[in-house]
Amino acid sequence: MLLITCGEKKGGNHPPRIDMVRINPEVIHTLDRVILNPVVSDPDGDEVTISYQWRLNGSPILTAKSSTLSVELRKGDRIEVELTPDDGKTKGKIYRVGPLIVKNSPPQIIEYTLSPINLTSDTTLALSVKTEDIDGDRVEVTVDWELNGNIVDDLKNHYQISPPNFRRGDKIVCILTATDGEDFHRVRSTEIEVKNAPPKFVDFNSAYQNGKITVQVTGSDPDGDPIILELVSGPATTKIDRKNLRLTWEVPETLRDAYTDTLLLKLSDPFGGNSEVKLPITISY
Repeated sequence: MLLITCGEKKGGNHPPRIDMVRINPEVIHTLDRVILNPVVSDPDGDEVTISYQWRLNGSPILTAKSSTLSVELRKGDRIEVELTPDDGKTKGKIYRVGPLIVKNSPPQIIEYTLSPINLTSDTTLALSVKTEDIDGDRVEVTVDWELNGNIVDDLKNHYQISPPNFRRGDKIVCILTATDGEDFHRVRSTEIEVKNAPPKFVDFNSAYQNGKITVQVTGSDPDGDPIILELVSGPATTKIDRKNLRLTWEVPETLRDAYTDTLLLKLSDPFGGNSEVKLPITISY
């Protein structure tokens, strides 16, 4: 863009001049195009053209002839340019820009994942991170874990965290900082709330004596919740001690010599967590 200031022509031609040059961007990085916007004036009101001589690290750039420099740049490169105004009759004074130094580009965290998304207090939260640095610099990543609003120093730079570091209801945020030694890029994850974990079946102790089947269930709950036992399917006359996790069934005499069945059992906690298991029952002589 040329800005021409007109003046009254007196006593022959007067050379044009470049009053100032705006540089875009003001801070240059590796992937940038450099664009110059000169402000030009000519006392005679003549139309002015500008020639450009760009240099990169002291060497002429023969392909760069306009106000825009679009070449491969590297951190630390020195850019210089000479602008010469010309009104068709006389060339004006050379206007020099630079040296402009290509600055460091900060590294970028281009991707990260936290899994599983539905975190419970019996699972491990795992982190993976991908970074890039367009200058080719070595990138180091610092990992911080925030639990209920507080940074946990003992978990610094851990890519996996597991119970008992968190429990149901806790709110977890991961803070990632990538640095190349000069600049950094920081990302704060969305908040993950630890959900209720269902109870689990641990063991079964079954016995058959005097026509009665007894099954003692052992269960556990990762959150420490009280659990109850339910019979989802099986003989209708089965008695359930829900809190003590025990069931008994008085086997009818007609079935005591040979009988096969499958019980479907369920453990539940007060927060909606549950798990089911199939338990085969066989009586034979």
